[in-house]
Amino acid sequence: MIDLVLVHAFPFDSRLFAEAVPGLAGAARVHTPDLPGYGASPEQPVDSIDTMADHLRRYVEARGLTRFVLGGLSMGGYVAFAYWRRHARERRPAGLVFADTRAEADGPEQKRARDEVARTVLEEKSLAPYATRALPSLLAPGAPPEVVACARRLIEAQSPKAVAAGARALRDRPNSVALLPGMEVPALVVCGEADVLTSPGPMQDLASRLKDARYVGIAGAGHLPALEKPEAFAAALAAFLKRF
Repeated sequence: MIDLVLVHAFPFDSRLFAEAVPGLAGAARVHTPDLPGYGASPEQPVDSIDTMADHLRRYVEARGLTRFVLGGLSMGGYVAFAYWRRHARERRPAGLVFADTRAEADGPEQKRARDEVARTVLEEKSLAPYATRALPSLLAPGAPPEVVACARRLIEAQSPKAVAAGARALRDRPNSVALLPGMEVPALVVCGEADVLTSPGPMQDLASRLKDARYVGIAGAGHLPALEKPEAFAAALAAFLKRF
């Protein structure tokens, strides 16, 4: 059975995948690391996607994973791109999963927005105000109250220091478009059909730029299909994992 490493989105932790993991039983051994400073991670936050990718390589090596599929949701996808760029020669994933993410770097307006997030969460010393501002764009319209409440709890459980560092890491990440033609392993590209941050059109374009990719849209989900529609998210991944 193949191993599957799933990297969480910003500003969440590995619990983002908690409801989806049971649906992957029998398809893979699932690993959901916490990036530095998030969730149960004992490490200090870092403000570099490349440093997060280096942390991920140490995680993979420590568990002796030699044949694995690497997947990431949103920020986790950026980490997967960086892992490929920095570490694929030595420890290459057998496959890739990109969920609600993009290969392009931030533009000037997006960079300013990241700076504002970093500044305000440190000033407010609580993530409750940020969660209120962010949730409408993270979730599909009409998301069930229990999903909204879960997303809010996960955001508010993080430290302002980690979220500020994460915002700076997102701001400064490199453009990964040039990597796409050389990512010659099977890939799955997943997108919530109601995602307003990384919408289906650009995600379909991402899939078309990869040599061997399948695109799957998740109905009724926004930017966080693993949380909003965990059964459908897991089913898409389980079908893909049959290739390995």
